[in-house]
Amino acid sequence: MSLSRVSMVIVRLIGGLGNQLFQYAYALSLADRGYRVKLDISEFESYTLHGGYSLGHYDERIAIATQDEIRQLTRVGPLTKLLRKVQGKKSRRVIRESNFSYDEKMLAPEDGHYLVGYFQSEKYFNGIRGALLESLSLKHKLSTYSVAVCTAISDSPVSVSVHIRRGDYISDPSANSTHGVCSLDYYYAAIQQFEDRYSDVDFYIFSDDIDWVKENLKIARAQYISAEQKRFAGEDIYLMSQCDHNIVANSSFSWWGAWLNDNAAKEVVAPEQWYADPDMQRFSRTLIPDSWIRL
Repeated sequence: MSLSRVSMVIVRLIGGLGNQLFQYAYALSLADRGYRVKLDISEFESYTLHGGYSLGHYDERIAIATQDEIRQLTRVGPLTKLLRKVQGKKSRRVIRESNFSYDEKMLAPEDGHYLVGYFQSEKYFNGIRGALLESLSLKHKLSTYSVAVCTAISDSPVSVSVHIRRGDYISDPSANSTHGVCSLDYYYAAIQQFEDRYSDVDFYIFSDDIDWVKENLKIARAQYISAEQKRFAGEDIYLMSQCDHNIVANSSFSWWGAWLNDNAAKEVVAPEQWYADPDMQRFSRTLIPDSWIRL
């Protein structure tokens, strides 16, 4: 689809790396459809959780909007309101995702609008998978620790990544009531799926609370990913993507590790219960790709 655009749309970025990747992928898909797209990263001036803005480590193909460009679309003055009223258009130029379900209309927004959402479905960007894989190649060399892990994964007869998300899902009451955490039963059932199928399988364990995992989740042939060396969080997403198969948490972080896995024969296990909040769970039905196994 090729369109001639005079104006632009701006996509707001917020959240941790996994959320940023969803929003960026959505923006890149709009660009592929002919839109002139820019990203608003101004929220990261005050949002410092999860490492702040992190897409600079990738081969970004969407420009960053200036403050003036953001103001033009988000702060509508009296004259603009009058002109748009005369033209029969809505004065509000902010379009918000209505819920977490895929909404095809968000792929054809009216030009000159500011777009807010999480866009957590591959349906927004499946059509540009090749371009997205290229764009999300890391610009910087892997740390020496990640290089060693990558070699081990490559040498493994069968490799499976396992992601256990705890952190603020445990410590923050609001995050806990919204997301909850995957149970140990879920992980044991997911691991059993692979142990029943393969005689030699190595599990690569990723977690923001690796000590807790070592104490509470007993896995044969477990390789715990933990290094004192400071590394970009995206290195772990990359390492997950290099495994043959993936077991994901209810987290956009490991969702991307599995989605970026380009193994045509990959098997991905994801939790049936993605959100603890019933309403959010109801709207999450398009978040998990159809080919993934739900437990």
